[in-house]
Amino acid sequence: MNINKLLKQAQKLQEEAKKIQEQMASLSFEGESGGGKVKATVNGEGFLLKMHVDPTLLEAKDNEMIEDLIVVAVQAAQEKAKEASQSQFQKLGGNLGIPGMF
Repeated sequence: MNINKLLKQAQKLQEEAKKIQEQMASLSFEGESGGGKVKATVNGEGFLLKMHVDPTLLEAKDNEMIEDLIVVAVQAAQEKAKEASQSQFQKLGGNLGIPGMF
């Protein structure tokens, strides 16, 4: 493979990666815990966008449990975002024909 072809391929990879990052930032992913009583929404970059805690949980006044449920819901949403991102980047590597890229 000549160097010019390799450089063009690297530039194309960089452009496509940027597009994927922009697309992922516009998507949202939801995670939940406590049987759906706590819901967290993150964007494709994993940043928390929205949090919902069912008011009945607040009545229990068990702060430690509520905090744990929030962490679990946020982590679940972030994991979904991470999996979607990895999937998109794996497709990118495959489309460019670069073995073992991702």
